[in-house]
Amino acid sequence: MSKDPLDSVFGFDVDSEDFDSIEIPDDPQLDHIIQFSLKEYKGIKEIIDLIEPKNRIKYFEMMERFLANAKDAMYKKDMIKVAQEKLKKMGQPKGSSQPPKEEAGVDRNSLYEKRKQLKAVK
Repeated sequence: MSKDPLDSVFGFDVDSEDFDSIEIPDDPQLDHIIQFSLKEYKGIKEIIDLIEPKNRIKYFEMMERFLANAKDAMYKKDMIKVAQEKLKKMGQPKGSSQPPKEEAGVDRNSLYEKRKQLKAVK
């Protein structure tokens, strides 16, 4: 791996192996965010006893942020599931357990009725 050109200007002799690399996926999903946040939370929790007491507050704040990110991602994931279930239920006529059939075209009146139903649910 090539060094940063500013390393020589400022006199840094740092090998890239000294730092832990974090792999961020190209398309982060909520599951990835949850896993990453909880992993980092646990990692900080393991080393917190090795840090001087006067400096621990910074690490506790980082742990709090990671835990909050994981909670938010879990909440959003649950809300997405609930919204998808609502959409599935709205698409089915009452009393039938079969999913609606796909039609080649949709007329304007049926779209207007579905829109009215969505507004009524909100």
